[in-house]
Amino acid sequence: MGGLALAVLGTLAIYVYALEFQGPPPQLKIGDIGPTMNWGVARFQGVVTGARYETDTGWLSIFLDDNTGSIFIRAYDSETQALIERNNVPGVGQHISVVGKIRTRPGFNMLILSVAGGLDILPEDVPRENISTITSNPENYVYERVQIEWKVIKKRKMIPSKEMPQ
Repeated sequence: MGGLALAVLGTLAIYVYALEFQGPPPQLKIGDIGPTMNWGVARFQGVVTGARYETDTGWLSIFLDDNTGSIFIRAYDSETQALIERNNVPGVGQHISVVGKIRTRPGFNMLILSVAGGLDILPEDVPRENISTITSNPENYVYERVQIEWKVIKKRKMIPSKEMPQ
């Protein structure tokens, strides 16, 4: 009986000790992910470099880059539906903050979004740019959202072709 009481007290002590360390997940850089972080929970911020909704599975796939590395993010069925219902599905070029479970294998890191509230699209000011500025320095605008200033300088009537539906 004494051994059982000791086991219960030990388990209770471990539980109380673990509660001390609960709190917001740590914010990490993607480049800092290591093999000992497998199944750990963390927050990452960066720019979306790819996003795709898989209609056949109902999954959402996102690629995130934070200038230290990139990570593949997967949201499964219910999380994806919740993101869609909240109108919170990010697009390429948007900056996001995301919390999830890290899955790491040699040469591949993945983040599993387990709660739809774990993804936030960050507010940002989208700059207005002239198209000539962008085309003269395209490397400065990779995955960045911009508003393009333009004006119509000439209009012409389109002539229908045989290939175009009427």
